[in-house]
Amino acid sequence: IKIDEERTDTLDLINLDCDVNFEEIEEKLEWKYKFEKETLLPIKSTVSKIKQMDNDNIEELFEEENNNQLELIVPNFIEKEKIGSAKKGTLMHLVLQNINFKEKYDLIKVKQLIDDLLFKNKITCEERKVIDEEKIVHFCNSNLFKQISKAKEVYKEIPFCTKVKAKDYFDSEEDTFLLVQGIIDLYFVDEDGKIIIVDYKTDIEKDENILKNRYKKQLEIYKDALEKNSNQKVFKKYIFSMFLNKEIEC
Repeated sequence: IKIDEERTDTLDLINLDCDVNFEEIEEKLEWKYKFEKETLLPIKSTVSKIKQMDNDNIEELFEEENNNQLELIVPNFIEKEKIGSAKKGTLMHLVLQNINFKEKYDLIKVKQLIDDLLFKNKITCEERKVIDEEKIVHFCNSNLFKQISKAKEVYKEIPFCTKVKAKDYFDSEEDTFLLVQGIIDLYFVDEDGKIIIVDYKTDIEKDENILKNRYKKQLEIYKDALEKNSNQKVFKKYIFSMFLNKEIEC
């Protein structure tokens, strides 16, 4: 049998009698990059996604962030299907956004407010039917509403974009930053000149502690963003539960 000379040289280089350190080989094969989680973080996210983040679903979130770049075209026949809870929450926010805090609202005035949105083509007839007028009336009779009505200044639907440290939301050791954007439902400057943030929530949840824990980080982002932009300290942060009809300090 003729053995290729180049192949013979290669075989001569292999020392079959040497001791093999299998532990070292295993260690190298199982090596993982220390900051692997950081490589999975999206560069940019939204407040609504931040509150969903945990250490087990970063990859899913990153994929979702990328997939959302594609515009979703919804056929007309699908739009006419049953309106879900998320859409109902959006409609409730729209009504609250159009409230004039210098006016007093009863059921008749709330109906007029919603009908005006319909007249201006901001909502459809089907959407008009699912808006809970009673909940709007309850809010307009709340202590928080009265407090806002006395405010020096009221700001609604304020967009922002801010940097947050990833380690504040993940098990991360590096000072990696995320760019987060969102919209503050409302903030106002009270009679004493103090800034108060309000975020409307439509969750069907009876336990206010669950709501507080669910949205605590979200309100912290609002606070940090507002303080950076205004150079003033935020005095208080509230979520107003439309389901419980009460403000909850976070």
